[in-house]
Amino acid sequence: MVNMEISGMDCSTMKALLADRPHKVLILDCRSFFSFSSAHIIGSSNVRFSTIVKRRAKGSMGLEHIIPNEEQRARLIAGLYEAVLLLDDRTYELDTIRKDSTMMLAVSALCRDPRGSRIFFLKGGYEAFSSEYPEFCNKCSPPVGLSLPLSANSVPGSADSNCTPCGTPLYDQVSIPLCCKS
Repeated sequence: MVNMEISGMDCSTMKALLADRPHKVLILDCRSFFSFSSAHIIGSSNVRFSTIVKRRAKGSMGLEHIIPNEEQRARLIAGLYEAVLLLDDRTYELDTIRKDSTMMLAVSALCRDPRGSRIFFLKGGYEAFSSEYPEFCNKCSPPVGLSLPLSANSVPGSADSNCTPCGTPLYDQVSIPLCCKS
């Protein structure tokens, strides 16, 4: 089990650390890939692994799974980070997290070999930090052009607007629906 003390860090301390010494803190975001991809703290890395990897590891993950970025892992091993900060969506107390959660597996791996870095978790997680300090967060917009139009009329030049709909969804159609060809 974890034999090192993990401290909670409040959002204002985190902000000060990011403003003064951003290169001295490794931020590991333990939220889902989807959550991380839609918004995250600038400079953070997403910790993610599949359920099958978790099951096979039986609670013992290696640093290569926790920190997939080789440069960051090398900096940690070399002792170049003062602090490693883990965060999830909204945890205020570490005791409330399930032992098999991504965050606890990361904590366990880091505590086995911290290399001189203090390990913290962000009190209130991403939700609290992003609401207090949105300027330190990156909110990504969905890629343009991924939404499918609902009708042929909403796609310029796709089909003549006088055609009767053939009932085939646009994503299954070629450039011009077969029922609308003259």
